[in-house]
Amino acid sequence: MMLARNARLMLASVVLLGIAATANATTFNLGTTSLPAALGNLAPYNLSPYATVTNGDILTLKGTWDGIGATALASTTSWYFTTAVPGLFLSGAQISNNGFPNFSAQLFFAGTSTLLYTFTAGVTAPLISLATAGLYRLDVTVDLVQGSANSYTFDGQIVPLPAAAWLLLSGVVGLGAMARRRKVTVEA
Repeated sequence: MMLARNARLMLASVVLLGIAATANATTFNLGTTSLPAALGNLAPYNLSPYATVTNGDILTLKGTWDGIGATALASTTSWYFTTAVPGLFLSGAQISNNGFPNFSAQLFFAGTSTLLYTFTAGVTAPLISLATAGLYRLDVTVDLVQGSANSYTFDGQIVPLPAAAWLLLSGVVGLGAMARRRKVTVEA
């Protein structure tokens, strides 16, 4: 009977955590850039103040090229966002490449230029830790080929420690409490 009550309490806690994580979600559209804003290096694209993201927020951005103008190899656009809360994660992040040759996308912690993840177009990234509060930069590098219209899009959600980790932690604590209770009962 005590186990059933504890299970109900844990389930209620997980539900409340889930509601709290999504209650204040905001979609941050970092913008759409028409490439090239200038030939060569396009950094930075979205201007300061950068979007400050927190639990449940969604990041989205888009780059387009109409194919008009000169060919420009290895043109990089840098997109910025900040986190005010340490220990967040980027979940379900995915970038699509719609036709650009020599396409690459990399996420950096801008404070130290530490590479956090290199994205593969069309592949959902694993959970990416944004452990340190601060400025993050997504660099997208493409070859712009005259006469070839292309685009790319990026989407990802900012999440706290995943619910599965909270469930595991609460289960371990519950098992420890039950073992301690049994030990006290046996000794009595």
